[in-house]
Amino acid sequence: MSQKISRREFLKRSTAAAAASAAVACGLPAKAEASTDIGEVGIVIDLTLCDGCNECTLACQREHGHPENPNPEGLTPENFLYVQHVTVETEDGQEEVHVPRKCMHCDDPACARLCPFSVNQKTPEGPVVIDEDYCLGGQKCKAVCPWHIPQRKTGVGFYLKLQPLPFGAGVMYKCDGCIDRIRAGKAPACVEACPKGAIKFGEKEAMREYAHQRAEEIGGYIYGEKEAGGTSTFYVSKVPFEKIDEALAAKNEHPRMPVAAKNVLDSPNGMAQALLLAPVAGVFAAGIAAHKKWKEEGENNG
Repeated sequence: MSQKISRREFLKRSTAAAAASAAVACGLPAKAEASTDIGEVGIVIDLTLCDGCNECTLACQREHGHPENPNPEGLTPENFLYVQHVTVETEDGQEEVHVPRKCMHCDDPACARLCPFSVNQKTPEGPVVIDEDYCLGGQKCKAVCPWHIPQRKTGVGFYLKLQPLPFGAGVMYKCDGCIDRIRAGKAPACVEACPKGAIKFGEKEAMREYAHQRAEEIGGYIYGEKEAGGTSTFYVSKVPFEKIDEALAAKNEHPRMPVAAKNVLDSPNGMAQALLLAPVAGVFAAGIAAHKKWKEEGENNG
């Protein structure tokens, strides 16, 4: 049976907020503790090799214990990876392009820096991970994501234990980069499942170099290296990404693929928001840490 915690108790357990909020206020990226010394990793998604088979989608669903659906309509709380299929007009005629979409895992993720509950963090390995056990479903992460990747499931989550706090509506879900697999020395599930080798995984700088090498070989383009200030995901295509984005827009597909994707933290308003939210995030980070300890002590004591 889950333990409930009152508003007063939760706030009382938040006394360690100062240190946490100071780190964010100083402009330090929110990073989760690592259990390994793997280093930062990245992936390359080669659109010239992807044939839209959706094996990556199915592998992701199985890995996360979600219902198997080979043809989902988009990203959902139970589907973290979605393959878009578009026809792109090129100088050589029409070309079918298949685009696996998931979290880009930004270098300096606005979703993590601007999470008012401090449950969204950039891991040292690269993936940006939401703590699903303590997320309150505020949707700030989705609002500030250039691709609006996170999805909310209502009626579930930690906020149910905090009522009557006047916020919270569920839990935000997205690709976690298969962080547990990475820390166990494995590749993400989508990488292992791709029969065409369209998704490559490895040390981030090696993946960046491979993306440039591949783009040069095909006379193509890279997406994700600079967008939103840089990410851990590098797409390679022989079709310009502007044209892919136009094709997605024509089909009213989401997420889009804008080449002008910006990181809100690069704006004065975005940085101001980060500074204003820092104390609140620090309070919740401390409260959550206290609640975890309290819960563990309760379990250990039987």
